[in-house]
Amino acid sequence: MAGLDFRSTDNAWYTVEKLDLDEKKHTLTVRLLGFSDKEVFIVKTFKTAGELDRFSKRFRPACIQLQDVECKGVKPGLEVCALLKIGKTQKFYNGVLKSVYPEPHKHVKGEDTCFCKFEVVWSEGPRQCHTEKMGIEAVCKRQHGSALFDHSLRSFLEMSRAHLDS
Repeated sequence: MAGLDFRSTDNAWYTVEKLDLDEKKHTLTVRLLGFSDKEVFIVKTFKTAGELDRFSKRFRPACIQLQDVECKGVKPGLEVCALLKIGKTQKFYNGVLKSVYPEPHKHVKGEDTCFCKFEVVWSEGPRQCHTEKMGIEAVCKRQHGSALFDHSLRSFLEMSRAHLDS
């Protein structure tokens, strides 16, 4: 099953572990991978189509971790979601790949390991418009398309639209 990313209230992107739709209570619970916290949304809280549209844009197809063997094919301009480290805080934000600084790969435990550096221009978050160099382990490729392949999300949005129309 394809996964989802979700923009939480802190404006960072997180991988969705599970969406729970409760059709009787008209709620959608978003559980994030690696976190015990959850966010619960109720159909009747959306007062306008614009609010519902903004909510739906907080979901997207999950980003894919850039793999060590892919670095040679990565070009500037690639839309990424990368790990921003500020002190002990680590969160993912959108950015654009500005430059790739190739380094020799090494074999570690029989696998090709990338030591290249990737310069990302942050397009959002607390370092918006600034650049940062990072290793491949901090870079994910953004996937385009709709998040409505997820049945729970699609059903919740349909319930919310029906509530707005009533």
